Amino acid sequence: MHNVDFELEINDIFAIEFQSNSSTGYSWVWVNMQSDSIVEKMETVFVNDHPVILGCSNTEVWKFKGLAVGLVKLKFEYKRAWLECSAIDTKEVYVRVL
Repeated sequence: MHNVDFELEINDIFAIEFQSNSSTGYSWVWVNMQSDSIVEKMETVFVNDHPVILGCSNTEVWKFKGLAVGLVKLKFEYKRAWLECSAIDTKEVYVRVL
């Protein structure tokens, strides 16, 4: 059994935050997305952590909505989206929808 990172009800919205640096061409990609998922991605917003300094890190805020009851593992890779084998970091997030 895995630790659950988020527990919510159907139609609840939650957000996952990732540190990134878009000036390098790297960003977080949801790599195990399924069309019949328990959650749905609503949007991704990029927040500049230091707006006056070019090339600084930013925060990617991924917002999701609970669609169906169940437990799901969301797997993300930090990579250059156009290069298949470029992942330099991975994250797994477990979500339970009640």
